[in-house]
Amino acid sequence: MTSSETTESFEISFNVLSHIHLLVLRGGNAYFENEYKQFFVKYDEPSYIKNIKLEILGLIASESNIQEIVSELSEYVTDVNADIAKRSIRCFGTIIVRLENVAPTVSGQMKTFL
Repeated sequence: MTSSETTESFEISFNVLSHIHLLVLRGGNAYFENEYKQFFVKYDEPSYIKNIKLEILGLIASESNIQEIVSELSEYVTDVNADIAKRSIRCFGTIIVRLENVAPTVSGQMKTFL
């Protein structure tokens, strides 16, 4: 996925991310659980790359990486791009539904946005 940084060819990254998204949806989230930082959004990425990364982050969140993911998502809530801000809030919701035992942590962080 780093090839897009040097060649400006985000299409390859999008294809790889789409396949990862499909794998995660089919129950392979444990494979990417430790690589969550690879799905953090970079400021120079196009919005379609950011969108799929946010979806993946919501699906690979676990008790072991929840603090880092919630912290990162909190930064996206104030993004100048309203779509990214909305998707990051939706990602919080996805995490709360998937991981009920971390709901107090995530909802506590969401209260700080008010």
